[in-house]
Amino acid sequence: MFALPRLPLQLEMSLSSWFAFTWLAFAILVIAANWRSALGVDREEQQQLERIKNLKTWQWEERVRGGKRDYPRADRQRLYRRNVQM
Repeated sequence: MFALPRLPLQLEMSLSSWFAFTWLAFAILVIAANWRSALGVDREEQQQLERIKNLKTWQWEERVRGGKRDYPRADRQRLYRRNVQM
């Protein structure tokens, strides 16, 4: 058995209608936040930002080195290449 609240959804501007619309807006907000979390959108964004950060770090190191390949930081290049190929 389920008990559902009865919300008076009428277009009149009574206190109960304001409460009903506010309650529904909050419920939709909670559902949307949980759905976003379930889809893993934040993890994908975090991985993409990490890839961009690694690329910018590698580019900065190349610029500081003058673009020379005398002492490459292979660990950073491998990390960058691995993240880009994902």
